[in-house]
Amino acid sequence: MSLTVTDRRIYGVSSFGRRVDFPISAVTSVSASGKRDITLLTPSGKVLFGNFENTDELFQAISKMLVEQQG
Repeated sequence: MSLTVTDRRIYGVSSFGRRVDFPISAVTSVSASGKRDITLLTPSGKVLFGNFENTDELFQAISKMLVEQQG
């Protein structure tokens, strides 16, 4: 699995081998499940990314961008 977060987009390969590439504006919520998994909710559905050592860092970065986007 891989996940790349920029100031405008999130892209990578999900836990099920699904390639994703969407703008940060398409993400409606983010959650950290367990110690190593990140789940993103988009209008297209839920996308699970797993087995990361820096889950907290990814969660914090994406959460911050979502808050900034909302106002």
